[in-house]
Amino acid sequence: MPTYSKEARVLLALDAVQNDEKLSLRAIVRLYNVLYNTLRNRYTSKPIRYDILANSYNLMDLEEQTIVQYVIELSICVFPPRLYGVEDIANYLRRECNVPPCDELRMQSTLKGFTEGVRANGATAGGGCGGSEGV
Repeated sequence: MPTYSKEARVLLALDAVQNDEKLSLRAIVRLYNVLYNTLRNRYTSKPIRYDILANSYNLMDLEEQTIVQYVIELSICVFPPRLYGVEDIANYLRRECNVPPCDELRMQSTLKGFTEGVRANGATAGGGCGGSEGV
């Protein structure tokens, strides 16, 4: 008998629920070796936890990407922004969404990986923004 992954067993069980009206959910759970709650949640189309945003996640992906892109562009131009400037931008966006302002530690952890990645790639050494080179 082939062994199936958990996801494959859940999909097979869902197919059995939809095609065989005689079997109960509990019988299908025993037959396909899946958890009852998992099968029930999938059957009722409840979103899985992975797809649900955390309650503390208040900026949309586009807003966060815009802030990060702004920081990267300034870092490339050898004008890395101060943390409080980026925090002001994020707090402005959060005020527009009627959510409380973010704290400094959250902002530091959000930006830390992005600015280190820019420095590691050597983008801050070149100065790719035209204008006052050699002044």
